[in-house]
Amino acid sequence: MPVTIKANVKEKTIHTKLLNQDDFATFGTVIQNPAPAVIPSSTIKTLPPNAVQANQGTALKYIDVTHMKDYYGSAPSQRVANAVMNMFVCAPRSLLPSHDSNIGGLFPVTILERHPFTTQTFIPLGISPSEQEDVCYLVVVAPSLTPSSVDETLPVPVLSPQTSTSDDNVENLPGRGLPDLNRIQAFLANGSQAVTYGAGTWHAPMVVVGKKPIDFVVVQFANGVGIEDCQEAELETTDKDICVAVPKLSRNATPVLYDPVVVKTLMHIISIALVGDLDCRPRYVPIEVPDTSAMEDYIFSHVHKNYEDKYNAVPIRAAPQISMIPIDNVFRNDTLR
Repeated sequence: MPVTIKANVKEKTIHTKLLNQDDFATFGTVIQNPAPAVIPSSTIKTLPPNAVQANQGTALKYIDVTHMKDYYGSAPSQRVANAVMNMFVCAPRSLLPSHDSNIGGLFPVTILERHPFTTQTFIPLGISPSEQEDVCYLVVVAPSLTPSSVDETLPVPVLSPQTSTSDDNVENLPGRGLPDLNRIQAFLANGSQAVTYGAGTWHAPMVVVGKKPIDFVVVQFANGVGIEDCQEAELETTDKDICVAVPKLSRNATPVLYDPVVVKTLMHIISIALVGDLDCRPRYVPIEVPDTSAMEDYIFSHVHKNYEDKYNAVPIRAAPQISMIPIDNVFRNDTLR
């Protein structure tokens, strides 16, 4: 049975940010290709971080992209859990209208849940990153408050030195506590991203927004004891709901260039190109921008200052306003001094 909590918060509107590992690290793991523009080849000399070659050089294998955790050994029932894989077919949610022309709609957050004894991974199927103007999904999470009498009946893992491993530290788990509604965060994810919620992380049930459903493969542990598998907190409001402001789903509203993962990929590609490893340099860098000058400023502020000293190179301020930019139009080996 869900716990009911009053949603008395300072800010009723939560603005989204693009899903990325740096901002999401407190809550779990973002799973995606960290270097989507690097084409696997047996001739690659400089591999992306955390990658090894596989399948006779035709694949790149990224090691341990997420960790599945089973803490049911410390559950009160002592019932053994099994690894389970389910499919969720999630239809788009209805959004409330907004008076802000930059917002596509408002999603009311009325319930949060957590899985105290297991991680939970959502893997979207059949949606490409290029379809983000048609459909995407929200990842809504909240940290835990300090324990109170309201949540004292909700079991959580208690690890002992005998049951914990080197990376299973009880301090890394949220422990007891209801969701902190003043610190809810919302992330916008596309079809190239999977997400793992850390054990005990408060999150909203899956929220798809856009024009069509998304199929998710969901991987977790479960032992069939309801209160140990899933705990819910219903949000009770006296006036208006806590809402996530969902931006309009258009390329111009969320340029791919500003996705931190794309920026990191671009930096890695540039580092390879500048040191002359042409065998693994891709032909194109995927960038989508509505404004060429904005792209130039962004590249210079985030890339030039990081790479000029390291590689003694100067980027060329030139780039056409197209979706696929030839890398030689942005950075050239002849800029090496």
